[in-house]
Amino acid sequence: MYLDCLLARAMKAKCYQNSEFLKAVLGSHPSYTWRSIWSVRGLLEEGMGWRNEAWLPGPRQGKITDQDINVNFTTITDLINSDHSTWRLEVLEKLFDEDQKNRIMTILVVGVDIMDVRVWKGDNTSEYTAKNRYKWLLTEDTTTRDATLSQTTLYNFYNRLWNLQLTSKIKFTLWKVINNYIPTFNNLQARRLMDLVNYIFWECLISKSILQEVGIETSPNTHGQNWKIWLANVFTNMEEEQREYLAIALWVIWVITFIKAYKAESTSTVKEIATSAGLYNSMWSPPRANTIKCNFDAAYNNYLLKLVMGIMFRDSEGLILALCTYHNPFNTDTTTMEVKTCLQAVTVAEAPSSDASKLDKSNIVVIVHKIKERTRRFETFTCSFVGRSANQATHEMVEKGKKWPDQRVWIEEAPHRVEMILRKDRRPLNDGWNGSEE
Repeated sequence: MYLDCLLARAMKAKCYQNSEFLKAVLGSHPSYTWRSIWSVRGLLEEGMGWRNEAWLPGPRQGKITDQDINVNFTTITDLINSDHSTWRLEVLEKLFDEDQKNRIMTILVVGVDIMDVRVWKGDNTSEYTAKNRYKWLLTEDTTTRDATLSQTTLYNFYNRLWNLQLTSKIKFTLWKVINNYIPTFNNLQARRLMDLVNYIFWECLISKSILQEVGIETSPNTHGQNWKIWLANVFTNMEEEQREYLAIALWVIWVITFIKAYKAESTSTVKEIATSAGLYNSMWSPPRANTIKCNFDAAYNNYLLKLVMGIMFRDSEGLILALCTYHNPFNTDTTTMEVKTCLQAVTVAEAPSSDASKLDKSNIVVIVHKIKERTRRFETFTCSFVGRSANQATHEMVEKGKKWPDQRVWIEEAPHRVEMILRKDRRPLNDGWNGSEE
């Protein structure tokens, strides 16, 4: 039950107005609804805990090792400059080695107070439901040697899955596949045919051919195994590159099979792929009159360990107004990288003279919140994804920015290579094409 829903607020106002649910008493003459809700309090206390995430990104399970002990620094807040919401670099260099210091610096410091959160620790959903409780009870009963072995196999599988350098949508799709959380018709019908996911991702001829293309053989003797354990074993024993191929292959199977079936599309798979490819073969289009269009891109330099962001502003005639490149070290997550680049673009548009290179203050949620707050100051603001071909000029700036030691800004001009791409983008305008509004 969500605490802000109507039922929760009504129960609190009536039954435990000056307390919280875990400390509430049953009372005299309780209603059937309150008695039912209150009766599960013991189960909640048994399976509930505080959210405890790994601190450091990367290996070693998020734990600090080999640090110099100093009684002056006992909590995380001692390592943070609270006035600027940044890490105290001189303290990190004193306490930790170079590798751990760099990994700590990749963590975005939240500039607002966030309360500790209670979660349901019975499974990965972190939310209590009657179904989750039943599943947890069944899991507690299977404490045999096979169950322990399966848990070890699955632990290794998940550990390698989340470490893949792939987009989140592919990793989450594979997680849904192995746990049979794919929203198939059978799953929505109380899972009366439990082997549907088995068939689609393992036994179907199309799936077999796709898996064989990436070097995964589904020999006849594998069909007697449990699908989840088989996939976990195969995935764990692969090299890093093969794991990425397998994850992408299963994601492709999901896209071309399930999504097509549920949308009842009559087009062929080839046509779908061609349509998707059209997005990446599109051309840059100008904004409407009296409107400025901003394109931005980002890339990570693995050798120099720094993020390079490129931002470009153009008018309705395709003429460049300003462009700039910024460096931001200690950031390796691609999703955070793109969101921060968007915030950087909004900041430059809002106040071009400000030092926008020091915005490493929050996590993705807070960054998005900042973007929404700042864009309210503009008369109109829209944001959309475009393919590489429609953003070639900005991408070229980012590639050049990898080689430059500092940030650079141009006003109404650009490097020669970028100017050539800009002229190519303006060519349809000179031929009389007005483009489409974005």
